[in-house]
This record gives sequence, structure tokens and C-alpha cells, in this order.
Amino acid sequence: MKNTKPRNREHRTRSAQAGTLVTIHVRIPREAYDQMRDMERRRLYTKDEVFLLGLRATETM
Repeated sequence: MKNTKPRNREHRTRSAQAGTLVTIHVRIPREAYDQMRDMERRRLYTKDEVFLLGLRATETM
């Protein structure tokens, strides 16, 4: 007898190793967000590079 019930996704995917990832929520102005997305779209910077640029910018404040 074939079971067609979909399996729970948790059983098919591996979770991230504990302690290797940290989620950060930052509120930024819409203009800064749009500028960041534009840099990614034009492939000027990767997401990681954009994050580091923003991090450096907050250090000078």
C-alpha cells in the first residue's frame, strides 16, 4: 500500500550546526536598503560585502 501523505520537511533537511550561525535584525532607512539591493543587483558587491560595508559604516558613528 502506497502512502501519498507528504513528509514533514524537518525530516528531510538538516538543521544548521548549533553555534555557527547568528541571526541579526537591523532597522535601516528605506533609502539605505534600496541602495544595498541596487548594489547586489548590479553585482557590484556580494551580500557579505554589503554587510561588512554597513558594519564598517556603523563603527564610525
